[in-house]
Amino acid sequence: MVHAATFLKTIFLGATIAAAIAMPATADELQQAPIKVSTKWDEGISSYFVRVTSTSDEVDIISVIANRGNCEDITVNPGNVSLKSPLSPTTLKFGEAITRRFSCIAIELTVETNKGSWTYHPEAPAVTAR
Repeated sequence: MVHAATFLKTIFLGATIAAAIAMPATADELQQAPIKVSTKWDEGISSYFVRVTSTSDEVDIISVIANRGNCEDITVNPGNVSLKSPLSPTTLKFGEAITRRFSCIAIELTVETNKGSWTYHPEAPAVTAR
């Protein structure tokens, strides 16, 4: 009987270790994004718009990066001056949004917030040939 008990303990320990390895390491990995991202291609002006909406009570948007930095952010401010510098951190309350304009269609978007970074792979819009 001693050998059977030792055998069962070994199996239980092995199963416990396997389960621990399969589970996420931290609670952060289980955290849902505090934002929602939507996109739109405007063929008339050859621009790709990215809208980031807060789904959290408060979140700071630090940056919005398209195609790992290979797609230029051509957002203009109300004075029609191009914002060539990176996005200044912007605090959004629940339901508030910001919109960024890019020079190309993004196949990857990374939004960095004060609550972590999230990467999205939006569906490519239908584009007609000219």
